[in-house]
Amino acid sequence: MGRIAATGRSARESGSGNDPLDYWLEQERQQGIEDDWAQAGDERLPSGWWLLPVMVMALPLWGFLIWMAFLR
Repeated sequence: MGRIAATGRSARESGSGNDPLDYWLEQERQQGIEDDWAQAGDERLPSGWWLLPVMVMALPLWGFLIWMAFLR
């Protein structure tokens, strides 16, 4: 893995070769990912959609911590 990082670093320093991030972004542009998001419009989830599942999944942990702190 060190060789891959050194190769990427040397490619960026010399200005030759493809930067992996630029390559990935170009692939995403070719697939039209921006168009997919634009077409989704109102179908997208609200920005904080992940908060509810995270809080629900945290309930057993909080229950355990309260049990350990107060009921022992």
